[in-house]
Amino acid sequence: MRRRLTLSDFKRAILRLHGARARVVSGESAVVRGEDEAHREVSVLIFELIDHPTARRCYAWEADGRVVTVLHTRSADSPQAAVRSAYPGSHATS
Repeated sequence: MRRRLTLSDFKRAILRLHGARARVVSGESAVVRGEDEAHREVSVLIFELIDHPTARRCYAWEADGRVVTVLHTRSADSPQAAVRSAYPGSHATS
């Protein structure tokens, strides 16, 4: 059985990957539909980045026991868009 990731795990991953401290703001669900129309629900945490030079937000979720992060950009401006950007060929909705 795999250990569930904690908020500290997410914050450490954001610091390691993006060099910024983070504060959790909220969370949302995104439903990911693959090309085969199978779907799964992803719980996306929304973090405020405290000291990142360009991004103000970061979206993060767990996949296969690891942290996936996507910085807020024009093309990844919501949890659903962040999930879509991480899984090309999929469709994510709230």
